[in-house]
Parts: sequence; structure tokens; C-alpha cells
Amino acid sequence: MASATTADVNRPESSSAPPGYAQPGLPPGPRAPALLQTLAWALAPTWVMDGCRRRLGEAFTLTFSPSGMKLVLISDPEAVKSVFTAPPEVAPSGAGNSPVAPVMGPSSVIVLTGPEHMRQRKLLASACVSTRR
Repeated sequence: MASATTADVNRPESSSAPPGYAQPGLPPGPRAPALLQTLAWALAPTWVMDGCRRRLGEAFTLTFSPSGMKLVLISDPEAVKSVFTAPPEVAPSGAGNSPVAPVMGPSSVIVLTGPEHMRQRKLLASACVSTRR
């Protein structure tokens, strides 16, 4: 099963490349129109990920309609680990660009990054620790 990564690929890019062909810096994606990719992902995400992995390889890009947002998915566990453990200069978090940001709010631990994320996370963790002995 593939794991999504959120590098700086959430911005729509104008490209003359046909659907399914890689844009500079992004792995290839399905040739289906963005609307069809979006519907397939909404109805059967695992099926979409498995099919793309078989046809396109360990890394592929999905394009969502109507925003044109691009999401790179990686299915190799070692590659996923390297993305999540890479320093922010190499693999910046796209949490601030997350589609849940407007719902969760700008101070949510889910959308924060860096030192502020760690501060909020520690506050949350201490509130969840049981004091039973």
C-alpha cells in the first residue's frame, strides 16, 4: 500500500505535458483526467494506489480536480521512511498546505511544523498521560 507524502507539490503547476507524463521533479501519474482520478481516489483509494504502483512503479503522482493539487505517493517502505526522517531542508513538510488546515485551524498540531508543532505536541501528550498508579 502506498503512503502519501506532502512535499511542495500541492501547488497546481501549469504544464504542457500531457496527463500521465511527469512534470519536472515529479514522478509520472495516471493518464486519466484529474476529475476521474479524484473520483476513483474518493471511492476506492487502495485500488487506485495498488493499480498505480503496478503500472507506474514505487512512486507516482495523482492530480486532483478542480484545484489541480498534485499528491506524490510512495509505496516503498524504505523510501517512505527516508522522506519522514529527512531534515526539513531536504523534505519540507506540506502540513501547512494540508486540505484539513481550514477545518482544523492554523494552530492545530496537525498543520503546525517545526518548534511550534513540538511545543503543541508536548502540551497535548502531557494532557493525555494517565496519572493512575
